[in-house]
Amino acid sequence: MHAPFTTRKLAFCLALLLLAWLTTHCGRGQEPSATVQEPAELLWVTFDVNSQVEQTLAENYRQNHPEITFNRQQNSFNRDYLSTPPLPDMLMFFVNRQYAEASRQGKLADLSEVWTEAALNEKLLPNIQQLIRDEESGKPLMLPAAFAWAGIYYNKAVFAQYNLQTPQTWEEFIQICAILQANGETPLAIPGSQGYAHTLWFDYLNLRINGAEYQRALLSGKERFDDPRISHVLETWRSLFEQGFVVEHPERMDDLTAINALVRNDNGLPGGEKAVMVLMDTYIISQAQPEFREELDFFRFPIVDPAIPPAEPVDVIGYVVPADAPHSVQAQAFLTYLGSPQAQELFAREASVINAVFAPARVDLDATAINEEMSKAISIMQEATAVVPFSFQWMPNELWVGFNNGLRRLLTDGYDINGFMNTQEAARQNAIQEGAFE
Repeated sequence: MHAPFTTRKLAFCLALLLLAWLTTHCGRGQEPSATVQEPAELLWVTFDVNSQVEQTLAENYRQNHPEITFNRQQNSFNRDYLSTPPLPDMLMFFVNRQYAEASRQGKLADLSEVWTEAALNEKLLPNIQQLIRDEESGKPLMLPAAFAWAGIYYNKAVFAQYNLQTPQTWEEFIQICAILQANGETPLAIPGSQGYAHTLWFDYLNLRINGAEYQRALLSGKERFDDPRISHVLETWRSLFEQGFVVEHPERMDDLTAINALVRNDNGLPGGEKAVMVLMDTYIISQAQPEFREELDFFRFPIVDPAIPPAEPVDVIGYVVPADAPHSVQAQAFLTYLGSPQAQELFAREASVINAVFAPARVDLDATAINEEMSKAISIMQEATAVVPFSFQWMPNELWVGFNNGLRRLLTDGYDINGFMNTQEAARQNAIQEGAFE
């Protein structure tokens, strides 16, 4: 996991732990199996050792499994929990480069039985399955909890004011930008002062122009960054700036400032330049005040080339069991309990109440448990031909630092496309020599 995103991921996990695992009431639909297991204390590495929800979850499970106890420990983020003793029995994880490396190295337990008992093979979004399963064996190595997504968020009232419909194609998107501009509105906010949100433009444009296979190969170091296909992506991005569709100083805009730029019912606060749309992931959107978020909706990133099958970047979180976990059988029994549709439905209902930043990966939940935003995200994933991880989750640090900073400089330094491509290709070559892609 990239160090700059540890805080972000910690907060994301806390939200999930607060909501996804509110299985205290799981008995309404399905009680945990009362089968007696061998006594064991499960070492459970978590992101919030003080979480009362996790404590309640453990106590709920122990009502039917008193022979199982839990030792919940804080993830320190500076230790390899899959290699350094004592190994945990359960570990919250992300489908990122570390996950892929652990999969290749055989460090994760096969959770096929968990998936079978929880009916995930039939009820999990196929694209999410594709991302989770081991590339060679096809075995599932994670119990997914939820997924987060990104989209172009917009102010609903402004769209209604100008009678705008959400676009499906790039041409329609550009037309909307032109209409907004002609009416004195700045179409797009792009935060460039920190974080990673500006890199989402590269992810989506590369997926829409060059496709999912090319994006995967690029993030895995198998394609060059000084390729004309990369130039096409960056030139398409630059066209937005050249047409005056972007705020005047994106380099001064952070994530929340960009979101707040879309808000109109703010009584003059927060200040700064206004815009109508922003490409953002759901975690960052959730940081805005609830009353501001009510003004916003999102649509799928437009199709640029109709010949390219639509693909989506996605962020999946779940639980893994180390291959050599001392109590693997008991840990997997617990994960089976967490993977039940009743548990998934409960966390979806709780997320719906507070507009949480994730959606359930199961497709068999009661429709009343899923809010409109979740439903839209699920539909987008169902329509996508493939999903890939976000760049910030998949690039090795040796490549990510230059990529992130380089794209940020494109917002301010005269948009030197060739300079960015050459510098990033040199970084790719160095990363290969250092074994970063192995």
